[in-house]
Amino acid sequence: MSDFISRLREEKNDLGSRMLKLYEFINSEKFRDVDGAEQDLLRDQFDAMSRYHSALCLRLKKHEI
Repeated sequence: MSDFISRLREEKNDLGSRMLKLYEFINSEKFRDVDGAEQDLLRDQFDAMSRYHSALCLRLKKHEI
Protein backbone atom coordinates (compact mmCIF):
# COMPACT_ATOMS: atom_id res chain seq x y z
CA MET A 1 0.00 0.00 0.00
CA SER A 2 1.39 3.36 -0.93
CA ASP A 3 2.00 6.13 1.58
CA PHE A 4 -0.55 8.22 -0.31
CA ILE A 5 -3.32 5.64 0.18
CA SER A 6 -2.30 5.16 3.81
CA ARG A 7 -2.55 8.89 4.46
CA LEU A 8 -5.94 9.09 2.73
CA ARG A 9 -7.25 6.17 4.78
CA GLU A 10 -5.92 7.66 8.02
CA GLU A 11 -7.40 11.07 7.23
CA LYS A 12 -10.79 9.50 6.41
CA ASN A 13 -10.77 7.49 9.63
CA ASP A 14 -9.75 10.49 11.77
CA LEU A 15 -12.40 12.64 10.16
CA GLY A 16 -15.00 9.92 10.70
CA SER A 17 -14.16 9.85 14.41
CA ARG A 18 -14.45 13.63 14.70
CA MET A 19 -17.74 13.56 12.80
CA LEU A 20 -19.15 10.97 15.19
CA LYS A 21 -18.21 13.10 18.20
CA LEU A 22 -19.78 16.20 16.65
CA TYR A 23 -22.90 14.24 15.65
CA GLU A 24 -23.27 12.98 19.21
CA PHE A 25 -22.86 16.51 20.57
CA ILE A 26 -25.40 17.95 18.14
CA ASN A 27 -27.89 15.33 19.33
CA SER A 28 -27.20 15.87 23.03
CA GLU A 29 -28.85 17.96 25.72
CA LYS A 30 -25.72 20.14 25.96
CA PHE A 31 -26.23 21.29 22.38
CA ARG A 32 -29.51 22.93 23.35
CA ASP A 33 -27.56 25.19 25.73
CA VAL A 34 -25.43 26.55 22.87
CA ASP A 35 -26.33 29.88 21.25
CA GLY A 36 -28.53 29.51 18.15
CA ALA A 37 -25.97 31.07 15.80
CA GLU A 38 -23.30 28.70 17.14
CA GLN A 39 -25.66 25.76 16.64
CA ASP A 40 -26.05 26.77 13.00
CA LEU A 41 -22.28 26.98 12.58
CA LEU A 42 -21.79 23.56 14.15
CA ARG A 43 -24.39 22.06 11.81
CA ASP A 44 -22.66 23.74 8.86
CA GLN A 45 -19.35 22.35 10.08
CA PHE A 46 -20.82 18.84 10.27
CA ASP A 47 -22.20 19.18 6.73
CA ALA A 48 -18.81 20.31 5.42
CA MET A 49 -17.07 17.47 7.22
CA SER A 50 -19.56 15.02 5.73
CA ARG A 51 -18.93 16.28 2.19
CA TYR A 52 -15.18 16.07 2.72
CA HIS A 53 -15.50 12.54 4.15
CA SER A 54 -17.48 11.52 1.07
CA ALA A 55 -14.78 12.95 -1.19
CA LEU A 56 -12.10 11.01 0.68
CA CYS A 57 -14.14 7.81 0.34
CA LEU A 58 -14.49 8.35 -3.40
CA ARG A 59 -10.79 9.04 -3.77
CA LEU A 60 -9.92 5.88 -1.86
CA LYS A 61 -12.35 3.84 -3.93
CA LYS A 62 -10.78 5.18 -7.13
CA HIS A 63 -7.24 4.31 -6.01
CA GLU A 64 -7.98 0.93 -4.45
CA ILE A 65 -9.36 -0.74 -7.55
